[in-house]
Amino acid sequence: MVNNPRYILKDIPCRGLETEEQEGKRLGFTGSGTQIVQNVEQVSISQFVSVLFNKGYVLVDAFQQERKHKTGNRTYNIVRFTFSLKEYATPTPEFLKIQDKMANGLKQMAENSFWKVRAFRNPFFADNKEVPEEHAVSIDLANRVPRYENGQLIMVWPRDAHGNQDRTKSRVPLAPEGELRFNGGQMIVVEVPASV
Repeated sequence: MVNNPRYILKDIPCRGLETEEQEGKRLGFTGSGTQIVQNVEQVSISQFVSVLFNKGYVLVDAFQQERKHKTGNRTYNIVRFTFSLKEYATPTPEFLKIQDKMANGLKQMAENSFWKVRAFRNPFFADNKEVPEEHAVSIDLANRVPRYENGQLIMVWPRDAHGNQDRTKSRVPLAPEGELRFNGGQMIVVEVPASV
């Protein structure tokens, strides 16, 4: 979820405001997913994205869409990147024209920010039918924490063993609290030790 449209990739295809019919279809799939990564704040996804490309996954779709909040009249923006193993990848001819640009944009998003991360292992659907023994993984990113301001790394005071700022030391670049990684086919968040 990207609440500020300024942080949405330039030239990413826009699908407009989600209609009630589209929302119903999106929420109407049967089957239950399992949360495999709990909500973790300030996570780096840079290494994970690089490994995803290196493991033979291909970006097959990318778009942004404005959606309505469940309550009130507010809206929010989502950006979705869809990957497939190379042998199953079927990107449209239209998407192939911007595939490299979108992949590079995702890598830049991953490198320039930290995110609140959660992930789900969901049933996989084809032609609106659940496919047994197949699954899809959904990784949700929210609460963007930028690493740069005006082109410069954001610097912060290091923290001591109790989590308090230590102003007796020099400032250090803002660091993630965790890193999203593959571990033997599993997706985990590895804690990053605080600077002391």
